[in-house]
Amino acid sequence: MALARPLLFLALASLAVATGASAATSKVAVGEPFLLGDKPVPPKQGELGPLVGDRPPEAGHPAPRVIVDVLDARGMKKKEAEAAARAGSWGKIVACYRKKAWSEPDLEVDTKLRLSVSKSAIKSARLIRTKSKDAVETCLSKALVGVAMPKTRRTATATIQVRVFPGDEPVPPPEEVVEKGAGDLDLTRAKAVVEAAMPDFRSCHEQALAYAPKLWGDMAVRFRVKDDGTVSEAFEVGGPFPEERVTRCVLRKARSLRFDAPEGGPVRFVVPLSFKP
Repeated sequence: MALARPLLFLALASLAVATGASAATSKVAVGEPFLLGDKPVPPKQGELGPLVGDRPPEAGHPAPRVIVDVLDARGMKKKEAEAAARAGSWGKIVACYRKKAWSEPDLEVDTKLRLSVSKSAIKSARLIRTKSKDAVETCLSKALVGVAMPKTRRTATATIQVRVFPGDEPVPPPEEVVEKGAGDLDLTRAKAVVEAAMPDFRSCHEQALAYAPKLWGDMAVRFRVKDDGTVSEAFEVGGPFPEERVTRCVLRKARSLRFDAPEGGPVRFVVPLSFKP
């Protein structure tokens, strides 16, 4: 009998390793909520720490889906031009897309541009086909100027097609349109709603602790609550939290919450969260 307990302990430990179980637990604290603009967002604090394993595959595609194809090229090799255009333009395309996608979640973009290339960079990008010459397309024709391209002996040209589709995560509105709103909300009761969701937030953190056991940090979530108490926005402000996967997981949970109906209309408020292993 004296040997049975150690053997049982070893068997359970082996089972935990085999099934990927982790003893890491998360401690989540909810700070005092405040209406947007009433006080500064808490400063960034946190650290990812050393990784003890690979991050597991992440389901879905959080960012907007971007496809850039070179349809023809003169003065440079098509494949080289396409590789350079894809590598250098992604961030600029996404930035242009976000100018409109925050208010049109299902927005799709499909346009063609004629590029002029010299001295290893795009010198001009002219729209040649577009469904509607709106803010996104106009932005693209300016933003692509300066993107690095293959070295050419003389001015080269290329026609590219840019297609953009929504990602799995919503696009935050630009800061210039973000305002508190006319509504008012009982923040004590709002805090209680967030505290009730702590098991979900804790789960988000614990998933990351499996490969980053020292991960800690603060996250401030900005909510926008509609007239009926449902959440129309939940985005991180300040930060960023050291691990984007935790942020995305927490925000997905936050968007499913329901608060009291605010008096006087929609309202934005901020809730600080603290995560520690």
